[in-house]
Amino acid sequence: MASGLATAEEVLAISASGTVPAAIEKAFAALPEPQQSYARITFAEFTVAQRLDPTTLLLQAAAGLTDAELDAFFVEFAKV
Repeated sequence: MASGLATAEEVLAISASGTVPAAIEKAFAALPEPQQSYARITFAEFTVAQRLDPTTLLLQAAAGLTDAELDAFFVEFAKV
């Protein structure tokens, strides 16, 4: 939610059913195979987000976040 890639309702849907938010789905759909499938699998199984994971970087690009903004996101999320 903080990144703007998902609404509260979409985050709840991710938790409940694995439904991918529209902005993230758009980013996944733009990838060629097999990268698209790898990104979907990684997203579905995310329990710990790694700063330099290719899927994290894809989501960073989809949100239009700079490296500094993503770093700040990780710092803020670590407080949760």
